[in-house]
Amino acid sequence: MIESLQLIAAVLVVLVPGLALLIALGIRDKLWWAALAAPITFGLILITSVLTGLTRIPFTAYAVLVVTALAVGIGFTIRRLSVKPPAYDPPPKATATVRLAQVVGALLMLAGIVTAYVTWRTSMGAWATPTQEHDPITHSVLTAYIHFTGRAAPWQLAPANVLTGQPVAFYPPGFPQLSAVITDVTGGHPLVGMNLATIVVLAIVWPLTAGALAAAVVRLTDRGPGWTYVAAGLAGLIAAVIYKPTISLPHDGGVYPQAVASVLVPGLIAAMLTVRRRHWAGGVLIGIALAGTISAHSSTIVPIGVTVAGAAIGLLVTRAGRARFAEVVLPLLVTLGFAVILLLPVISGSASQGGSVSDHPPDIEVQTLRQALDNTFDLTYGGFFDPTGALRQLTLGMITILGALAVIVLRRGWPILTAYLAWVGVVMLFQLAPTNVISRTLGAFYYQGFLRLEVNMFLLIPAVIGVGGAMVAAALAGLAKFWRFAPIATLAAVVVATAVLFSTTLSGYADRNTEALTSRYTKPDINRYDMSDFVAVDWLHQHVKPGEVIMNNANDGSTLAYVEFGLPLVNTSSMGQQFLVPQTVTLLSRFNQYPTDGEIQRILRDYNVTWVYVDSWAPIILADQRSWVGAEYYTLAPGLNDIAGLPGMSVAFKSGHVTIYRLDLSAMPATSPQPAGHPPR
Repeated sequence: MIESLQLIAAVLVVLVPGLALLIALGIRDKLWWAALAAPITFGLILITSVLTGLTRIPFTAYAVLVVTALAVGIGFTIRRLSVKPPAYDPPPKATATVRLAQVVGALLMLAGIVTAYVTWRTSMGAWATPTQEHDPITHSVLTAYIHFTGRAAPWQLAPANVLTGQPVAFYPPGFPQLSAVITDVTGGHPLVGMNLATIVVLAIVWPLTAGALAAAVVRLTDRGPGWTYVAAGLAGLIAAVIYKPTISLPHDGGVYPQAVASVLVPGLIAAMLTVRRRHWAGGVLIGIALAGTISAHSSTIVPIGVTVAGAAIGLLVTRAGRARFAEVVLPLLVTLGFAVILLLPVISGSASQGGSVSDHPPDIEVQTLRQALDNTFDLTYGGFFDPTGALRQLTLGMITILGALAVIVLRRGWPILTAYLAWVGVVMLFQLAPTNVISRTLGAFYYQGFLRLEVNMFLLIPAVIGVGGAMVAAALAGLAKFWRFAPIATLAAVVVATAVLFSTTLSGYADRNTEALTSRYTKPDINRYDMSDFVAVDWLHQHVKPGEVIMNNANDGSTLAYVEFGLPLVNTSSMGQQFLVPQTVTLLSRFNQYPTDGEIQRILRDYNVTWVYVDSWAPIILADQRSWVGAEYYTLAPGLNDIAGLPGMSVAFKSGHVTIYRLDLSAMPATSPQPAGHPPR
């Protein structure tokens, strides 16, 4: 019962602020509700974080509520003072066919959301289950940091030292900010907040935004209002079972911010395609949504830019499309200007990280043309789940091609086709020439990682299938002039065909998605956190006194001490902070030399290290030979080896593979000379 209430609360947090602002400004278009409710919420959270950071007011769910209320009040006032209220699409004509199409589309969308939810819920188990992947070390710590301290402005995240909040290494703020807000309203457990943010966006919002994009494209045709619902429903169902990006990114490294931000992109594109001429309020709303999306992960600049450019080409194909293009230009200039203003704190921080991101070499070798075509159109899984590339979602790949052919043959729906083909070109180019200037430029946003770049193409596949299917169905229903039951028969055929496809193929894809996610949650094939860690951090919570600090290796389960209880740790980054806080690396590499090393003793006293958390289990993660690790992989900290029996060191508690030591600094042998101490920063 409690977990059900927590889920409802999380859904309200993600959708209600954006929806309230849409309604306040007179937007009654359900397409825009589905497309923009969540992205606008991210935008309002970003605005709240900036305002609270400037005023030093704590960032909490209450602060977000106040900012949302102010925004809604301003929006309502603007609407009342407007000479002409914003236009929106009138309800479709209440014909039997339209009503039936609405029902069919709604049922398909509901089936998609339920399928995605069951996949995540089954894999995750309890809301407090931690994922074992690498990047969520940072996500969970940041969520807890925001929750404990009320600091959430872009320039305040991510602190290398959670005790002082300084220095700061920029990290995309949107996902931990949302997770912290949900944490506030669901009982104050950061892991619960992060998992609920994940499941609401990736299982509920993703089908809605994918469906909104398909509906927007169909709306631009002359096929009638009912088919927008069918397109949206088909796209939502496909989004629920496609492996990338919502399963692949969390599975391979735990890249949750990119996954969360990426699924907001189709909604943005849908709104951009359908914004009204001179609808300035609409332009501002899209701007808020755009800023919120990019704040969740800066790399979304790439899918937004490439997709907008590709869709614009499609608009220019037809006379009606060219007229639509001319109508959206001015409102979208307002969008761009407003988004840039809101994003200034994010852009400045992200730019400071550019060098470290773009310096990486491509993570794939040059592919043959056949290999590239296979990866692109057969929808191979790849990554850690399928390292040999033997698994593929071939049926979805074939249906995608059929959807694209339907657009070509029926000559309707060009924007989604050209946008999809633009991404096909990018994905093919990266495989055939990964060091090409275009590949390097776009890949710089993804550490030159092919799988992280490739997922952007998958954002459009549900809409391609939804548009193609709706266009074919609409064409068949057009036979009503020869047979008056053609529309009803066509909709019945859509339901039957979809049911057969789901039972024979799509359900299998959903099961495989569950298998992949389960290996990171309830049945992990790597181990970072388990009951030994939970018991150990609970013991520490009862024994660590104010001012005492825990030495740890953040690649193991020790970060739970901060996430669960806010206990002070030396390390919250898996391999320390080599450049921002070199003392952390010094300890990770040479802590066990403190009996004879004056520098180590000074650092320990500066931190007031009193406890040492040693976990003999830690996953193997990729490292850089140019870093202090000096190897391609990293697991246990060399400085924490063989510390039992050292002067001042005693075993305080054991929990399975975790040992908690107590360090008596006064018992350390003096070394001479000792460098002058200074507080760690």
